[in-house]
Amino acid sequence: MAFLSATLFAAETAIKQPNWLWELLILHVFDFIANYGWRVVFFTLCLKLLLSPLDIYQRYMARKNQKITERLKPQMEKLQKQYTDRTILAQKQMQLNKQAGFSYFSSCLPAIVTMAVMFSLLGALNEVSQYMNFKEYYELYNRYDAAIVEYNGMDDASKAALKEQGVVTDERKNPDGSVIDYNVQYAQKEVFDYYQENKTSFLWIKNIWSPDVPWKKEVNNESQFNTNIGKYGTSASKSGLTDDELARMKTMYPTVMGLLLAEESNGANGYLILPVLSVLMSVAMQLVTMRQQKKSGQVNEAMGSGAMKAMMFIMPVMIGFFSLSYTSAFALYLVVNYAFSLIINVGSNLILLAIDKKEQHKLETEVHKYGRPDPNDHN
Repeated sequence: MAFLSATLFAAETAIKQPNWLWELLILHVFDFIANYGWRVVFFTLCLKLLLSPLDIYQRYMARKNQKITERLKPQMEKLQKQYTDRTILAQKQMQLNKQAGFSYFSSCLPAIVTMAVMFSLLGALNEVSQYMNFKEYYELYNRYDAAIVEYNGMDDASKAALKEQGVVTDERKNPDGSVIDYNVQYAQKEVFDYYQENKTSFLWIKNIWSPDVPWKKEVNNESQFNTNIGKYGTSASKSGLTDDELARMKTMYPTVMGLLLAEESNGANGYLILPVLSVLMSVAMQLVTMRQQKKSGQVNEAMGSGAMKAMMFIMPVMIGFFSLSYTSAFALYLVVNYAFSLIINVGSNLILLAIDKKEQHKLETEVHKYGRPDPNDHN
C-alpha cells in the first residue's frame, strides 16, 4: 500500500495545474473545503459579497432616478403631448433627464461587471473541469498499474483467496468470450473502490465536473472522456506528461475503467435540477431588473423596452445552453449567484420601502403642522 500511495502522490504532482486567478482560488485558496460542490458555493458567496457594493450602488442610483422621474412626471407628460415622433420624444426625454441629473449608466455598470465575471468564470470552471477529469483518471490509471504489479507479486494462496471472495471470477469476460485476466480484474476492482471513495459528487450529482443531465453517465465513455479533458488529452506540454505516456493513458482508458463503465454501476450523472433552476432564476432576475428599471424611469416605451424584452428571451436561452453543455460546477455557480442576487434585491427593496414610508410620514407630519412649502420660495 505504501507503494500505491507513493505512486499516486507522484501522479498528482506530475500534472500541470491551471494557475489563473479563478482556478487558483477554487483549487487552492478554498481547499479547506473538501467537497468541490460546497467549495463552489462558498466561492460564489464570497465573490458575490465582494461585488455587493455594485448592487448597493445600483439600488441607490435607481432610487435617486426614481425620485427624479417622479419630479419630472408633469414635464414628461407635456413632452408626450408635444412630440408624436418616438425618436424625437426619446431624445427630448433623455435631454430632460440629463439636465435633472438622471443616470442611465448606473444600471449598466453592475450588469457589465456581472457579465464579465460570468464569462470569465465559465472559461475558468471549464478549465478546472478538464483538469479535474484528467487528474481523476490519471490517479485511477496509476492505481491500476500499481495494482497489476501488486497482484503479480502475490503468492498462490493470496490469489486463491481473491477468487474465493469473488474479486476475480471466470464470469467476467472480454467481448471475444475469453476470461478477463485475473490481474486485470483485480486492478479494475481496485480502481472501482478508489473511485467510489474519492469521486467528486455533490448532493444528487454523481460527477460535478460533468453536466447535471440524465443523458450523460456518471463515468464518461471513452469518447466523452476525450472531449471532457480538452487539451490535456492532446498536448503533452499541457498535461505535463510525455507523449508516449499520454498516448498509453488514453489507449488504456477502456481497460482501466472497465468495471466502472459497466452498465449496472454507471448511472445517470444528474436530473436536470441545476439547469432548470438556473433558467428559472435567470427569468426571475430579468423580471426584477426590468421592474426596477421601469419604476426608476431607466426604461420606458420610447426607450429600450424592445431591447429589454429581447434580453428576457436571450438570457435564459443562453443560461440554459451553458448549464446543459458545461460542467455542473458552472450551473451551481449560476444558481447560487442568482439566488443571492434575488435575496439582496428583495432585502434592499424592503429597506428602501421602509425608508420611503418614513420620509412620507415625516413629510405629511410637516405639512399638517406647518402647511405646504411654497415651491417658488428658494430661501
